[in-house]
Amino acid sequence: MLTKAVGWPLAMIEDIEAAKQFDRALNDIDQLCDALADHPFELFVPER
Repeated sequence: MLTKAVGWPLAMIEDIEAAKQFDRALNDIDQLCDALADHPFELFVPER
């Protein structure tokens, strides 16, 4: 589960997914990308 992989509470993940909050530090973004097996720039590309 993503919450265990990054060590963040589920509420924080839900806020990020709902675009309510994304004031994370760069090292947090790296940690999230590692857990998702993705590249940081992919987090900021609009969905098509």
